[in-house]
Amino acid sequence: MRTRRVMMLAGPALLGALALGPAAASPASASAGTAKAPVVQAATTVNTVAVKPPGKKRYNKGYSKGFSDGRFDCKGGQPFDLTFTGSDPFSMGYRNGYISGFHSCTPPKKP
Repeated sequence: MRTRRVMMLAGPALLGALALGPAAASPASASAGTAKAPVVQAATTVNTVAVKPPGKKRYNKGYSKGFSDGRFDCKGGQPFDLTFTGSDPFSMGYRNGYISGFHSCTPPKKP
């Protein structure tokens, strides 16, 4: 009878210790012993390469050309007239440059 009472009290405590023991062990201590099966780890390293935006050089050329044309038109007293269209990098740069160049100067006073 005494053995049965000890087993009833000690049984749940041992089961709880066995259940929590392996969960609390760190992976380093769990793999410190000799492994019977090979451990394979998946590579999680991702190499990233900086990609330059396409057409950055062409955009810059268009911007500088548009800026000088816009500034020239502003200083010449001409009205704002941007008739340049397109969606390639040069055209977008030209459009943005023309707007910046035209609005960067003070137009001449009319007599």
